[in-house]
Amino acid sequence: LIPLKGLHLLLEVLQYVPATAWQLTVLGSVERDPVYVRQVRRHIAAKGWGEQVRLRGLLSQTEVGDCLAASDVFAMPSCPEGYSIAYQEALSHGLPVLAHAESDGADLIEHGVSGFHLHPQDLPSGAQYLQTLTTDRAMLARMSLAARTHFERLPTWEQSLAAAAEFLEDLGTRRVLAPEGGRL
Repeated sequence: LIPLKGLHLLLEVLQYVPATAWQLTVLGSVERDPVYVRQVRRHIAAKGWGEQVRLRGLLSQTEVGDCLAASDVFAMPSCPEGYSIAYQEALSHGLPVLAHAESDGADLIEHGVSGFHLHPQDLPSGAQYLQTLTTDRAMLARMSLAARTHFERLPTWEQSLAAAAEFLEDLGTRRVLAPEGGRL
């Protein structure tokens, strides 16, 4: 657990959602940034969420899959997220994703269809998204189906690797042409 992954932001969002409406399972190393983990644990204790928030630590790939399969929604509002493998994994399990609106990974999520974009300056809206998914099970089912369908349209790792290799090969065979005048 590190600040860049946005757990503190998610905890701020959850303060606007009735405590009886959610359970949160957090995956990730609790040893990488012990100061941050202590702050998170203090925040959880101060809110009285000890029964609702479970810090699971690092898990095997099988255990991660089991956690995703047991979940309704995936929330990881990390801002510097590039192409998020975690978002892709969540989509593969049919989980609507709550993603930071300003992250590159948010491009994987169609707002209101396969998940929601969280704007950090509007945490109550993020809470409303989560609240809606806890109360409107038909919407959750539609978004879950959309998430899985979206995942199935994404390129496979093999396709992505082939595209990257082709790009690099193209780049390596291009000639650099000097503009008129002969100097670069």
